Amino acid sequence: MAVEREAVAAPGDEAERLAAWIADYRPLPGVPDELIGPDGRPRAHWSTLLDTLVGARRE
Repeated sequence: MAVEREAVAAPGDEAERLAAWIADYRPLPGVPDELIGPDGRPRAHWSTLLDTLVGARRE
């Protein structure tokens, strides 16, 4: 009986996937944005959720 191994994404793959997800994201003008900071990067308090999402395997 063969044992299936889980595919493990390399850290670069996860970073690329996250970048692709937020590439087209644009905050609404005049509305405070909770996801993206003024530097254009996701805010630190979202890191656990985003890390979980980009690390999730597709079945």
